[in-house]
Amino acid sequence: AAPAAPTELKARLNLGHAVSLAVGQTIGSGIFVSPNDVVKHVGSVGMSLVIWLISGTLSMCGALTFCELGTMFKRSGGEYQYIKAAYGHLASFLYLWVCGVVRNGMGCAAIALTFAHYFTDLFMNEDDKY
Repeated sequence: AAPAAPTELKARLNLGHAVSLAVGQTIGSGIFVSPNDVVKHVGSVGMSLVIWLISGTLSMCGALTFCELGTMFKRSGGEYQYIKAAYGHLASFLYLWVCGVVRNGMGCAAIALTFAHYFTDLFMNEDDKY
């Protein structure tokens, strides 16, 4: 039998898809919880907006870095491929384990806690909490 031809992923995402994904993850994962704490610690709404703007700029730099890496590496695998190219197989393997065991689980837990907090607010009075 003839060897199978290698398959390649087709790029089907555009800028709109990427922006929608980033905005959805940001809004869905706790943006409604953190503003209270930021305002409490900095003391003013204006300063919290400055911090939000700086944080958004840093996030945009990270997103643009991933865009650049994505155009440089044509293989699928994302961060795994980037780390493997820079640091080797062991570092990329360990990264996958940390992601699978720690990072992804903690992200899901944070989203679940945020959901639970707001969901219970629908049914509880201020006096019933804690």
